Amino acid sequence: MKKLKNKTLQAFLDNLVEALKDENENRGWDNKNEENKESIFDIPFLVSSLWQAFREKLDTYTDFIKCLNHTFYQIHIVKSDDNYYGICKAIVTFYDSKETKDFQYEIDFLYNQRDWGYCQCTPDMKDYREDKHCCGHGCDWWAPSFEIRKSYRINIQSWDGDEHDYWDFEDEFYLSDKELAEKKENEDREREIWELKSRIEADQKRLAELENK
Repeated sequence: MKKLKNKTLQAFLDNLVEALKDENENRGWDNKNEENKESIFDIPFLVSSLWQAFREKLDTYTDFIKCLNHTFYQIHIVKSDDNYYGICKAIVTFYDSKETKDFQYEIDFLYNQRDWGYCQCTPDMKDYREDKHCCGHGCDWWAPSFEIRKSYRINIQSWDGDEHDYWDFEDEFYLSDKELAEKKENEDREREIWELKSRIEADQKRLAELENK
């Protein structure tokens, strides 16, 4: 990977790569463990589109660069919100001492499905790669992409009161929403039936064991 001209963004990319390496290590990967291979992140694939955007659209990231230069940040790798195209998400958390509020950038790494045509490449074609079995031009592939957002934390608050206070709220809520209350009642009844059947089945099995001794 060629270095970016902007040193701040290059330093961030370096830190991101290290965070991804750490995440791969946390997943218990070693070259002998083939079972974990699919869960390990392909780091070049993830950072490629971000590196390209940092290089070609520098003005888009003026605020991000400013944050990187003037505030402390941490990078955490978490699951993507997109269950189909998502790979993972980098949460870049900042603390701004001047504004005394936390904020973060979320970089969602995604697949971009490109249905360009079934691969019919042959070894005699230009740019054909034996290791890829393709020339890499005009064929179907899943390209790397990303989406970046900035968000502020407005407030963190938990329930003010004990559990019985919450039960009172829950009762009032269901009184005002009869449709949801009926659904909950049906779910509770079905769960109780399942629990009773499971208990009866276990008791019958135990009874049969005792009678056959």
